[in-house]
Amino acid sequence: AALCGRALPLGPVSGQMMTTPPQPFYVRALVVVAHNAAIPDCPARDLRQGADGRLWVGTVNHHGSYNAAVRRADTDLIRASMSRIFPALAGIPFDRGYAGTRTIPADGLPVYGRAEEGLYFAVPMSGIAEAAAAGRTMAELIVDGKSPGLPEAFSPLRLDPGNEGRAKALSA
Repeated sequence: AALCGRALPLGPVSGQMMTTPPQPFYVRALVVVAHNAAIPDCPARDLRQGADGRLWVGTVNHHGSYNAAVRRADTDLIRASMSRIFPALAGIPFDRGYAGTRTIPADGLPVYGRAEEGLYFAVPMSGIAEAAAAGRTMAELIVDGKSPGLPEAFSPLRLDPGNEGRAKALSA
């Protein structure tokens, strides 16, 4: 964004997910209980099952951190948090941990939209959970000039001071 002369305040978030060995069929879809951005390091509880039967369980979010290490305390927090929602997971073994860092907008909302003619931004807040919807939304926006499901609140112009008038003109 800075290379294009635009302000887009982003910050790092490190997180962790765990997987189990293959399990019998447990869930059909991604289950997400979003984290509360007002609580530092509040876990986002999500569960999905891969085609191989592994359960992907997560996640923790450490705002302002580039530390992409798998941590025992995070593993314990993931287990405790998910066990309250899915008691059957309380004793299930984890076989792998994955950690990484991503950037998210400073206000915690995703950024999807046109900043100016020919310049578009797409910055998710939850990574792969948004991938399919984000891809479709951005393709519609670029090809058709609009996307019916795109809230104005996700506009990149909300993060660029002095652009209120331009934001309204671009969304019209």
